[in-house]
Amino acid sequence: DVVIYEEVAAYENAASDTMPMGMDAQYVTRKVEYREVQRIHLCPAEAKYGCQIQKGAWHTVEVIEPSVIFEAKDGCAKRNVEC
Repeated sequence: DVVIYEEVAAYENAASDTMPMGMDAQYVTRKVEYREVQRIHLCPAEAKYGCQIQKGAWHTVEVIEPSVIFEAKDGCAKRNVEC
């Protein structure tokens, strides 16, 4: 399975209400979580051999054995750089 995620950022104020005015901005923390937005089940028996993932998308592959995984990125061979 290929799982696609979106990044969800939240900001929390860790300061108490007793801080002087203007001082609480330094106590703001950024909390990042990842929410699953799509799951693609690859299955050779169903002729589902691969998928295309948008550039910059957070993703993971959950491997079900036996498996062969091949990942390619646009432009790597054209520019002769290691990706």
